Amino acid sequence: MLNANVITLFIFTACGFIFVLLAMDFAGRILRGKEVATPEKKATYECGELPIGEAWIRYNPRFFLLAIVFIIFDIETAFLFPWGVTAKEFGIVAFWDMIVFLAILLLGYIWFWKIGELRWILPSNKRERNE
Repeated sequence: MLNANVITLFIFTACGFIFVLLAMDFAGRILRGKEVATPEKKATYECGELPIGEAWIRYNPRFFLLAIVFIIFDIETAFLFPWGVTAKEFGIVAFWDMIVFLAILLLGYIWFWKIGELRWILPSNKRERNE
């Protein structure tokens, strides 16, 4: 069971933390003043250049799939390096565990390649479906 002094200390610390946050918010609102929204402030900022077109455009979902594949193989590399350093210490069991892990990833990569998601230029029948 917790000591009554610990509970009291926790309550006072939490109240003090909340008080400091509220005081900072209140002071920020007073010091900042009223914000005036001008057309320049509402404009899209593109590194000092005038914006070209709309800021909201649709991205092809294939970019996201390719990014996910990259992340998966990046994580695979992150697992592969420590395993390579410690492979002798863990013996044959760690070796076969990593072989199974790599085989599962290889099967996923082959499947992804087989359905044609790694092709940058799609045939016309797939292009219509993806857009």
